[in-house]
Amino acid sequence: PARAGAKIALRFIKGIENSIRSRYFIQGQLCKIKSNWRGRTEMPHRKRILLSDDNEGFSTLLLESLHEHGGFHVFHAREEHEVMETIQCHKPHILLLDDMLPHKGGFHVLRQLRERGHRLSTILMTALPTQKIVRDATELGASYVFPKPFSSQAMIEKIQELLKRAPPTKH
Repeated sequence: PARAGAKIALRFIKGIENSIRSRYFIQGQLCKIKSNWRGRTEMPHRKRILLSDDNEGFSTLLLESLHEHGGFHVFHAREEHEVMETIQCHKPHILLLDDMLPHKGGFHVLRQLRERGHRLSTILMTALPTQKIVRDATELGASYVFPKPFSSQAMIEKIQELLKRAPPTKH
């Protein structure tokens, strides 16, 4: 019983740390936080995923599921400039990108990645998976277009598939 209580307390503390980290990432303090939290947040054995979506509720649920059930180290960015900064600082293996980000949108991020020569496996998440969106996304370098809503298990399976076939990324 005491051991089980300790495990629950440890999970609670880790949850608070993840929550704090996510809030700092949202505020654009990405590189500074990485160096301050290095011993606690870096998980070299876990694949790094960058989730970029401005919907806080959706992002929180997906972030927790990817971390707990997929075993990934997940970073979160709400806006376009945070995506580019996080890629520079944390070098994720896969980018989960919402097409309807505020300001210029997910397609703008795809264009920036392509212009800067990044070859990062990207899953574009969209509520409107039209043929035009799929065509434009793949032309800009998206590996896959994932229609919303989706189950977190389906996303985990797609990420694992991409990780198996993905060449090393250039950041």
